[in-house]
Amino acid sequence: MSAKDIFHNAVRLALEKDNWNITHDPLSITIDAFLLFGVVVFKIYSLNHIYNFLLMFFQPI
Repeated sequence: MSAKDIFHNAVRLALEKDNWNITHDPLSITIDAFLLFGVVVFKIYSLNHIYNFLLMFFQPI
């Protein structure tokens, strides 16, 4: 279960006053480990390409 921040109850009450129907409180989201691994690898791969691109312009003397 996730921790609720200081605005949780205020936002929930405001939404309910505006006739919103809150069905899942808190909403839990699960992420597959394989998907998470793919995202991390993609970010590392992207950062490596950005680093190499920047090195073309900012070579140490």
